[in-house]
Amino acid sequence: AKPAFVLQLAFYSEQLWRLQGVWPDAMHIMPGTGESVAFRAQDYAAYYRRVRQRYVATLASPSPTYPYPVSHCGLCGYAETCAQQWADDDHLCRVARITRSQVERLEDHGVRTMHALAEPASECPDGMSPGVFGRLKGQAALQDAVSRDGSHRYELLTPDGATGFSRLPVPSAGDVFFDMEGYPYFEGMQGLEYLFGLMTVDQGSPVFHHWSALTRADERLAFEAFVDFVRQRRAIWPDLHVYHYAAYEKTALRHLAARHGTREQEVEELLAAEVLVDLYDVVRHALQISHDSYSIKKVRTFFMQAEVGTVSDGGQSIVAFEEFLDTREPRSEEHT
Repeated sequence: AKPAFVLQLAFYSEQLWRLQGVWPDAMHIMPGTGESVAFRAQDYAAYYRRVRQRYVATLASPSPTYPYPVSHCGLCGYAETCAQQWADDDHLCRVARITRSQVERLEDHGVRTMHALAEPASECPDGMSPGVFGRLKGQAALQDAVSRDGSHRYELLTPDGATGFSRLPVPSAGDVFFDMEGYPYFEGMQGLEYLFGLMTVDQGSPVFHHWSALTRADERLAFEAFVDFVRQRRAIWPDLHVYHYAAYEKTALRHLAARHGTREQEVEELLAAEVLVDLYDVVRHALQISHDSYSIKKVRTFFMQAEVGTVSDGGQSIVAFEEFLDTREPRSEEHT
């Protein structure tokens, strides 16, 4: 039961009071699990009135706003409108891996566009380290060049012996290349890890393995099967590593072990032995690319042909999985 849900019910309760002169005794939330959760309406009435008062006051005298990107952008119907405004304004938020505090510091220093940041004459603002400024300036220059000639490129960063490609272990014949897909709206927003996919190269040929889940019980079986697969493979190749991109897989494996109370020791052993290798961490310290994101979809354009199929990233996979849950009819197209 999220605070937003309780506030919504408090609003409904207020409307009932307005119509009938009496506040309801209880408000009920029915989450995806099917078990009703009750809240005493009067316990939240004062807080609701305070939030409503602030909301109405804000509407009465709104302050200037700007559509700065946030985590909700991927779900918002105005995403394309905002993206067009960022492009029209050449806004600094378009610089890959820049933070909001860095944008504000650059703007305070008079640097307000990506092109201005890319200019050779731009100088490091007070309070920002030269190393960070140099990275942002180089990133802006790469992206700004694309806006002029339309050609994407990458630049290798100077090796320091501790990060970037130096983080890559010695290859093993048993290496595993791993990806997971999760559906966040399962069972009252608790989420379901519905696909475990991995690639191995056995006897010179790539082999794809996968375990899927439609229920919580399926999820446990898929999780156990994946962990057991890696353990059995390590018995043959003790030096193997499991390569993934970004932190999702590592976090999800820990969460699954705790949720299901199984394979906890095995997962901790894999993490403690640094069997899992995050390739995003390698990439972001090894090179800069001219795309506005370091997602694997963007990075792979420099060394892989375009994918074949209709599902090419995690967001599209979530939509396709939700459609399947509704219809139980798999698509006929080839998927990546």
